[in-house]
Amino acid sequence: MVVHNQEGNVIPVLDENQEPRGLIHERDLKAYLYAGGKDDDTDTRIALDFPLRSFVRACPIADIDSNADMLLVTFASSINSDGIIITENFRYAGFLSATSLLKIIHEKRLQEAQDQNPLTRMPGNGAISRYISETARKGTHDRHLCYLDFDNFKPFNDTYGYRQGDRAIILFSELLQRHVSGSGTFHGHIGGDDFFAGFQNTDQTDVATRMLALKRAFRVDVESFYETGHRELGYIEAQDRFGTTRQFPLLQCSISILSLPRGMVIHPDKLNDEISELKLEAKRADDGIVVKKLAA
Repeated sequence: MVVHNQEGNVIPVLDENQEPRGLIHERDLKAYLYAGGKDDDTDTRIALDFPLRSFVRACPIADIDSNADMLLVTFASSINSDGIIITENFRYAGFLSATSLLKIIHEKRLQEAQDQNPLTRMPGNGAISRYISETARKGTHDRHLCYLDFDNFKPFNDTYGYRQGDRAIILFSELLQRHVSGSGTFHGHIGGDDFFAGFQNTDQTDVATRMLALKRAFRVDVESFYETGHRELGYIEAQDRFGTTRQFPLLQCSISILSLPRGMVIHPDKLNDEISELKLEAKRADDGIVVKKLAA
């Protein structure tokens, strides 16, 4: 079966199940029809006798739920492609031309640039909010949302200055990107000393292992930001928010991990409430990390 479109220069070809088999290019048909010239009836008849399948060319295919980056990877894997066939449940849903695809990628890059945290160049609040909303309503995989923030960051800033504080934030962002990478992962910078990480289709134990490794790496690496005397003592003396001078341990981070099982759908506001409550629990925990799995 052929899907007709008089406005386009390609024609998607489908089988009896509405699954795509490739494209027919207008230029290929014209090449055969006009090969012999307008006075050569023999060549024209031979061209018209060619079976339709002879004109079908392979075309990259992507699911309708693919993100822009995945579409770009799919498109780049095919040489001289005119675009991508889009499917839904393996059936033809539409055709995305190369021009349209590049426009989508360009708009996405602009949006990402506008939404980056200016200090760490990581995705900011807007991207994080969209990720949480999408995670809440799509239950096709196990999902894990991680909230990370520093302990005793204000006393550190007050003692060593905001420039050193920015260095600590940049250090953590680099460690976060190193420990949260690969397929099905997301990381972002909420602002200040607050960060976020997301995992899909990953075991909760693996997520906790990565977060513990990140926590240890930050605790060890950030010690170099302190003076020798503070490192030896293991604390600094500074005023708390009430103006009382007391001892504060060296910087480390608290981590809360909220897991959603496959098949579970939840309102984004409810999900944000769960994350906020878990953040407070992580601050009170002796080891600075808490893990919770929502019931399906």
